[in-house]
Amino acid sequence: VHAMESLDFEKERELIFESVRESGRQLPVRFEAATTDRLRTLVTLGRCAGLHYSGHGDPQFLTLEDGKGLTHFVRTHTLTQLLHDGALTGGGVRSCLRFVFVSACFLQP
Repeated sequence: VHAMESLDFEKERELIFESVRESGRQLPVRFEAATTDRLRTLVTLGRCAGLHYSGHGDPQFLTLEDGKGLTHFVRTHTLTQLLHDGALTGGGVRSCLRFVFVSACFLQP
């Protein structure tokens, strides 16, 4: 078992806000803990035009939270399917998810 390094979420948050300000556009930005349920809800309801993930992972999985603050390892195939299925609203119409940006560190043991 290897401990995961802490990530500087506050610094990344500042950089995202700075980038949005520099764009001159009025874009709503939210920061939330990444759980599969929350992700599915935001994508399905069409409340997520862009998704920026920051966390730990490797080529086969990303770490999300399980809703209790514990680590939930989710395979990349499962996440891809979740985003694809969630992006289809009733009648097969696409929701507003336009891009996904993944920033994940990977440490080999």
